[in-house]
Amino acid sequence: MNPFLVVEMKIYLSPTRRLTILYLVALSTIGLLSVVGNLLVDKVISNLAHDSRIINIAGRQRMLSQKLTKAALAFYLETNLKMRQQRIKEIQEALHLWSSSHEALQFGNLELGLSNINSETVTKMFAEIEPHHQIMVESTEKLLAIAIADDLEHNEKYLPLIKIILQHEDSFLKGMNQIVFQYDKESLEKVNNIKSLEFYLLIVTIIILVLQGVFTFHPAIISINNYIQEIQQAKNESHNLAIQLSEANENIKNLNQELEEDNFRLNSELNIVRKMQNLILPKSEELNVIEGLDIVGFMNPANEVGGDYYDVLYLDGIVTIGIGDVTGHGLESGILMIMTQAAVRTLKEIRERDSVKFLTTINQTIYKNVQRMESEKNLTLTILNYCEGTLTISGQHEEVIIVRNGGIIERIDTINLGFPIGLDNKIDNFIDTMVVTLKPGDGFVLYTDGITEAKNINKDQYGVERLCKLISVNWQYSASKIQEKVINDLMKYIGQQKVFDDLSLLVLKVEI
Repeated sequence: MNPFLVVEMKIYLSPTRRLTILYLVALSTIGLLSVVGNLLVDKVISNLAHDSRIINIAGRQRMLSQKLTKAALAFYLETNLKMRQQRIKEIQEALHLWSSSHEALQFGNLELGLSNINSETVTKMFAEIEPHHQIMVESTEKLLAIAIADDLEHNEKYLPLIKIILQHEDSFLKGMNQIVFQYDKESLEKVNNIKSLEFYLLIVTIIILVLQGVFTFHPAIISINNYIQEIQQAKNESHNLAIQLSEANENIKNLNQELEEDNFRLNSELNIVRKMQNLILPKSEELNVIEGLDIVGFMNPANEVGGDYYDVLYLDGIVTIGIGDVTGHGLESGILMIMTQAAVRTLKEIRERDSVKFLTTINQTIYKNVQRMESEKNLTLTILNYCEGTLTISGQHEEVIIVRNGGIIERIDTINLGFPIGLDNKIDNFIDTMVVTLKPGDGFVLYTDGITEAKNINKDQYGVERLCKLISVNWQYSASKIQEKVINDLMKYIGQQKVFDDLSLLVLKVEI
């Protein structure tokens, strides 16, 4: 072997090896920082998920306390034995869930995914509402005991107990509101902590990169200048490398073409779903044949495929209207919307008129399909049936805005009329029905939260109050004119702000 070649190889490899080691050390340090950062962020995200669960359950406590009070009042006022039995069952279920959740929030519950770690502030706040909670529980249990002992017969002994429950419900509700706000405040503090942590990690990473530039890349530039001659001798290798690069470019070109074809196929699939959604929306000619009613609907998805649902079906003199909102939007939400429409139409065609069976059947269909899809999607859904001046409302969604002749507004909260579809396997205990009488000139307006939660440039929401006021002052017009005025006012309110949610609106008027 040529001794000069050996010397040249040693001179060439020595600085290269040193630079490689420095480079690997720097990359390893950055990689370690990234891993540590991800682990810390994952831990905080896990804690935030736990906080979200706590806030949801704490918020539900407010609803359950109100439900317990309303059920107790309904039981006292109810004269039908069968309905009294149902009210007792509602009281028992609400009391059990309310009490177990109250205990879980304070001492933890593995089944609910709650730990027993509360801040000192939250612990004190729970201590303040504990007497009210205990008195309400004791009074409810006494009421149940008397009811069972008297075979559910009407008894004036109930009234003092119900008054006690009412006296303490407001204090419990106010205290629970403060606890929810405190949970939210503490969760926000954790978010701020992770922002600070991310900032410090960023500073350390920048320092490492600067050090790498000083101690790695700068020496590399010097070494490259020293070995220009060796590079000149590598022209033949460079030529071979150029050939390889040319082949690589060709491969990249082919891959880009394949990606374009895949994107085209995906866009085609999205367009198909969007067209399917538009095809199954009620057509104006369908609505026009319904005698005695002036109906118009509108839907505008935020993306190509929306998650809002509404439909109007007419059979045997009964108009069935469904309106709902799938969580999120996109392909999955669009598919779920189509599933819901198909389920509602099928039940309508087989003439299923029991509201509990109607909604539980839809829930079973959606729940099982969502499980098969391994998705976490669900939707709110309200079903309304109108026939000869009588309107029945079932299911949980946004408020139903009843408008009387002359523009008088009545807002109906549907929170206690149902449960989110597809979220749980069994929801029949949550379903209830409300009956409203509509006279000529009366009607109602349905909407999704994309309308009321749309924001202007100041981040202020459009809101239900503004919507109701606009409907009231324009109620003398036709349904289509009212819809046009609402949409125009909404778009003017939003201005140039981006619309992040689907917009759906349905207006129905009983003709005079």
